[in-house]
Amino acid sequence: MSEKKGFIARVKECVEEQRQIVATSEPSGTVKNVFGFVGAKDGLGTSTIVASVASILAVNNYTVGILDFDLHFPEQQRFFVKPGKAKNIVSISKKFLDSSVDTQSLLNDTVNNRIKLITARTPDSVPSYFDLSERSIISIIEDMRELFDFVVIDFGGVDMGYESLTIGTKHCDIIFAVTTPMTEMIEATIKELKFLESHRYHAEKSVKIIQNMVFDNPYPESKLKTDGMETLAVLPFMREVALYRYTNKLLINTTVEGKLADVYRRSMRTVAEYLLQYSDMSSYTLEEDTSEATEDSSNEAQIAEHQAEPSGIEVEQEEELDLSNIDWDVFTRE
Repeated sequence: MSEKKGFIARVKECVEEQRQIVATSEPSGTVKNVFGFVGAKDGLGTSTIVASVASILAVNNYTVGILDFDLHFPEQQRFFVKPGKAKNIVSISKKFLDSSVDTQSLLNDTVNNRIKLITARTPDSVPSYFDLSERSIISIIEDMRELFDFVVIDFGGVDMGYESLTIGTKHCDIIFAVTTPMTEMIEATIKELKFLESHRYHAEKSVKIIQNMVFDNPYPESKLKTDGMETLAVLPFMREVALYRYTNKLLINTTVEGKLADVYRRSMRTVAEYLLQYSDMSSYTLEEDTSEATEDSSNEAQIAEHQAEPSGIEVEQEEELDLSNIDWDVFTRE
């Protein structure tokens, strides 16, 4: 019995030690370049947004470290690691790291030499394999802060990422909350942010809302009430986004044209430019692209609302996919 009591006492001591680490830890550097993206649940497009913003920054000659803490669907590797090399991905779950962390050994090369990826786990593992102390999570984030111009963290949905979310967000300079215009998703987003605030993990931090129109529905009953939090960008619904998403490509890196594509790229650019303005890179700008988009009369209401101008994003052109035989009903909400 005494042995059991001694074990329980040691566990309590360890738990209290970890709490103190989180409570007293603060970002070690003065560079404000760590940005977290979180959704109230999976399927809101958070991973696609993270990958797109990282690509924009990389194309404009900034180095970017992506930290994929989405334990349910770790998808950043789908966008940035060639299929033939996926089996060689180093993940935190494979390392079973604890108190000492070698961040450099976790960095994975990607198809863009300015982007490096650290992922919590790989698709062939399960979320329970992820076992990392608070001290190690903090160490990885702060190491990446020094290694890259920008660090973007994909926390995924809070339904699977409480551990990394509650620890990691304290070390983010800005939190971007991804939501849809659906009332229930807006309410869930506010609830998640209040959860973080109640645990003092994003107290006094800047929180920005990104609305993602994941379905071609107007949601007239929805009113975004965000308690003063700013909606930074609204991404219009595009069927092509869903198509490219399931072929491991990003629409911003294609030559898809039209007003909606222009609005989509412009909205992504808005987020990337905000990162530039907030960080120590504020004296720099993204390269301008003078190409003109073709006319597209679809979804005129969204186009008028955003008053889109030609996108300034440099894109890496890829061969277009054949869209003629796609069953678009798969991507449309009934």
